[in-house]
Amino acid sequence: MQPAAVLCAVTLAAPLACRGAATPRGAPPPMVELRVEQGLPFVQAQMQAGSRTALGWMLIDTGAGDFTLIDPATARTLELRHEPQSDPEAPWLGVRARLDALTLADGLRRAPWTLHVVPLQSRTDLKAIPIAGVLGTAVLRGQQVVLDLDRKRFGTGRVPVPRGADWIPLAWGEQGTLLCEIRVVGRTLRAYLDTGSSFSQLGARAAAALSVPTDPAAAALPQRTLRGQEPVRSSAPLAVEVGARRVADFRFLLVDDVARGADALLGMDLLSRFWVLLDLGTEPRMLLEPGGGPPWAPS
Repeated sequence: MQPAAVLCAVTLAAPLACRGAATPRGAPPPMVELRVEQGLPFVQAQMQAGSRTALGWMLIDTGAGDFTLIDPATARTLELRHEPQSDPEAPWLGVRARLDALTLADGLRRAPWTLHVVPLQSRTDLKAIPIAGVLGTAVLRGQQVVLDLDRKRFGTGRVPVPRGADWIPLAWGEQGTLLCEIRVVGRTLRAYLDTGSSFSQLGARAAAALSVPTDPAAAALPQRTLRGQEPVRSSAPLAVEVGARRVADFRFLLVDDVARGADALLGMDLLSRFWVLLDLGTEPRMLLEPGGGPPWAPS
């Protein structure tokens, strides 16, 4: 996701129940509410700075990589001190701040925690939710993360996955992003995994190599691209394989370039067709299970 969202409204709240950085081995993760807006996953989090506390919905965004973002309205509620931040790889990160603790609704706690204050109000597509910020992969590292879109449930910890599960290898990319291999009409492509994007994308070079036609029946959609807001057309239906999972009639948005130099971007329009488990250890991997999830899935 390119950082942008609606100005958030946060409320003061009593502290959430906390646990340490990991659920005890063998224990299923506690499952909490997952809110879904425009196909995107949000979890509630509590932020603490000194004696001040704010509770808000945060976008679970693997595309944000190592970065955790907070809206200026939330920062003002917490009276956070800002430090100037200059990062040539991410010039949009203007100022940095530090929380005493960041605690997700399921109890996962990071303390202390550094984040960046970024105006998020331009995400006009997300006005239905009072968004407080964005969670990249850094908060979730070392965890197995359940995104149960059917039941709208979220959890982190260790899931009792049986042997022989169809794990899909992932790879850590630049600045904590995630990459995987997919097959589109039989050809292997390098894809960037982005839970902060409603729509999947296919870059112009890969589309040309595959001779992918546009869908003449589909209207152009206004989308944020690397060049800003512009109308983007979708591909004709394509067969897409991610590990052992196959989607026969999937449409990508056709863009000039995909972020991080990948051939494609996998967004929530594809991932939401499955029960998703992300294992974000040193060698990351992913499970995509059909329907409402496997019988051993935590509830």
